[in-house]
Amino acid sequence: MDDELVLVITRPELFNEKKDYFTGLMPINVNSKILRRISIYGYFKGRNFVETSLGFQQIIPYILIKQKDKFFMYKRLPKANETRLHEKLSLGIGGHINTKDAEDSKSVLESASKREFEEEINYQGTWNLKLLGFLNLDENPVDQVHFGVVYIIEIENQNIEVKETHKIEKKGFYTLQELEPYKENMEEWSKVVFDYLKSQNLAKV
Repeated sequence: MDDELVLVITRPELFNEKKDYFTGLMPINVNSKILRRISIYGYFKGRNFVETSLGFQQIIPYILIKQKDKFFMYKRLPKANETRLHEKLSLGIGGHINTKDAEDSKSVLESASKREFEEEINYQGTWNLKLLGFLNLDENPVDQVHFGVVYIIEIENQNIEVKETHKIEKKGFYTLQELEPYKENMEEWSKVVFDYLKSQNLAKV
């Protein structure tokens, strides 16, 4: 089986030799230079190698789906690709950026985000994509090799269905207040996103 090529960047290049290192969710207006670094220094490398190499950060679009003041949540099932996240609740869909995303596109990140949304979700209606910020954690083996670029897709109605029902279980749309009891069962990235959304009252944005 061929090794999938995914977009990566070395940790020194991403974090400017640790000068811009952070953990948690950093809004785009705090340090937009990170986008430029990914564009300049990012390249494609075999996923099998970088999944266990702490010297690289795999760039992952992490897409929140929002309708008015509610956010979409789902559960990762045992047949999902990332075994380390099975049975966890999630607020973000996404995945690795591949070489196809780089073809005829001014923004590889936006192209990958749109592709992931269309691959994972059945939705009829208008939608709008906007960049929220960046997400970095180093608390476990999954976090240590992935770097999130967090987007919000705003949709006009809640009539969506997941395509890969053997991998994803749809839970529904929830206000931030309604999500609170589910936080402890969320994957770590979703916990961070939830705390940020709550602190900024972004449900009204």
